[in-house]
Amino acid sequence: MNREPCVFSIVDLDHFKKINDTFGHEAGDLVLAQVAAMMASVIRPQDEIGRYGGEEFIVIMRNTNLKQAEAVMERLRCSVENMLIETEVGIVIPVTISAGLASIAPNVSRYEEILAQADKSLYVAKRNGRNRISLQLNYQN
Repeated sequence: MNREPCVFSIVDLDHFKKINDTFGHEAGDLVLAQVAAMMASVIRPQDEIGRYGGEEFIVIMRNTNLKQAEAVMERLRCSVENMLIETEVGIVIPVTISAGLASIAPNVSRYEEILAQADKSLYVAKRNGRNRISLQLNYQN
C-alpha cells in the first residue's frame, strides 16, 4: 500500500429492501442500475467505484483528503436524491443514499481496516437519519 492520501467511502441505498418489497425486484434492479450510472457520472475521473454487495458501493478517491472527498460525496448524494427513476408503468421511485468516509492513516496496513472505518461512518449516517454523509474524523489527514 503506498502512502498517498486516499479516502474510501461506502455508499448504501437507503431503504432498498422497502423498494424491492414495494415495487418488486425488477424495480429494485432498475434503481441499482440507474443509481450506479449516476454515481459513475458524478465522481471525478481519478476516482473508482464498484459494487460492494447488495445495495452497497465503494468509492475510492486517491490523492484526496477528507474535506475534498466530503465535497465529492455530497455532490453525489444530491445528484441521487434529485434523480427521477421511473418504472415501465410510470411509477416514480424516490431514492436517497447514505455514505461513510474514512481516510487512510499512516498506521493502516490493510484495506479491510479502512473499509471497517468507512463502514462505521456509514452506520453513523444511517443512525442520524439517512440521506447524509458521515466522516470518520479520527482518521483525518
